[in-house]
Amino acid sequence: MGLFDNIGGALGGLVGQVTAAAAPQLIAAVLAKTNLGDLNGLVTQLQQNGLGDQV
Repeated sequence: MGLFDNIGGALGGLVGQVTAAAAPQLIAAVLAKTNLGDLNGLVTQLQQNGLGDQV
């Protein structure tokens, strides 16, 4: 399962129902349900897979 498949699966059907104010809490909750753990885990994974300049 790819990185975005993992995150997408954790999101379920919530996309489109999120307000801008609730987005940070939703992102944190979704990442907590993945093997990434948190935003730092996501950044680390992206850097390790060659996207360090983009991050």
